[in-house]
Amino acid sequence: MIQLATASKLIRFSIHLLLLSGGFYSIGFSQVIAPQPFSLQGTLSTVRQGKVYLLSQDKTPIDSTELVDNRFSFRGQLAEPGLHLLQVANDEMTYPVFLEGTSMRFTLNKDQTYQVTGSSLHTQWDAYENKFLGSARDKLIRLFSEKSNAQQKGDSILVDKLRRQNDTLSVAIGREMLDWVTRKPYTFFNVYLLQQRSFSDEFIANRLSELRPQFSNYPSFQSLEQGLKVRKQMLEKVAPNQVAHAFSLPDSSGKSYSLASLMNKAVLVDFWASWCGPCIQQMPALKALQAAFGPKGLTIIGVSIDDNRQHWLRALRRLQPAGIQLLASKNEEIKQQYALFSIPRTYLLTQDGKIVALNLEGEALTKKVAELLEQQR
Repeated sequence: MIQLATASKLIRFSIHLLLLSGGFYSIGFSQVIAPQPFSLQGTLSTVRQGKVYLLSQDKTPIDSTELVDNRFSFRGQLAEPGLHLLQVANDEMTYPVFLEGTSMRFTLNKDQTYQVTGSSLHTQWDAYENKFLGSARDKLIRLFSEKSNAQQKGDSILVDKLRRQNDTLSVAIGREMLDWVTRKPYTFFNVYLLQQRSFSDEFIANRLSELRPQFSNYPSFQSLEQGLKVRKQMLEKVAPNQVAHAFSLPDSSGKSYSLASLMNKAVLVDFWASWCGPCIQQMPALKALQAAFGPKGLTIIGVSIDDNRQHWLRALRRLQPAGIQLLASKNEEIKQQYALFSIPRTYLLTQDGKIVALNLEGEALTKKVAELLEQQR
């Protein structure tokens, strides 16, 4: 399953922005933590001139300061701790720094490596991002390369072996990620990881319950909590027996189809995208479902959320997915009304447009479709 921008991310109000002016801070939540003063002193090992820029994670400029004798300094207030980027002069390279309300030092070496001291949160981030995730990425890339070479040579035995190794490694990485999120003693880094990774609402709710005594007045915590409320409200709209949201979308030729015009004894609406591996993996099962139940009154409607129409068209030619295929692209209303937090996402509908089930797979989906069609006889 591929996680999309979650509701908590959609409503996040740049909560890591620095309040360099020292002004009052509020993001619409009650009782947020007071701004935290910080300082960051930097030293460069090579002679440089110009400015050093402090950026947000998306590289939006926040502040800048002049280099003086290869040194620089930032001072200000943080709404809460968070990951930021440093950019020296006009270099393309940026250096992640996890800022918190304390005095920190940044040292850039001649070989472009760097150290940050004075921030326990940066130490945690570095261990997670560079030591754990970096090592995991290297192993997965190596296995992918070896598997590709084996496939080119037609060595099916080695391909299967490497695939099993990849699966085992992926499970181990997932377990290690969960360990990081739940690791004690709790720090703000636990909250940060909840925002950065894809977890179920139940898991997030349980984690927030654990973290509440320490972090309930932090903007990120409140954003996660608000996100749960928003998603719950959205999911209520697509619960069983609710009427599916009406839409009208174009097919590959540009002709528009409404949901009402495609209603049948049973309708399966499948939300997917050309870049979604799990979506593609379930396509053979949907083709089999179409072959088995299409003649009996099942209609499958594929709705792609691809932003790039050409990528979608190429995927249609390559994959030949089941049913009629429509493009939602940047239709935010569709994403909101169908609670598209992740894909693939499927909705099984009755002939009058009521939702019967969400995200059924395999035998459970086959059985439910058969039952629905039998009721419509």
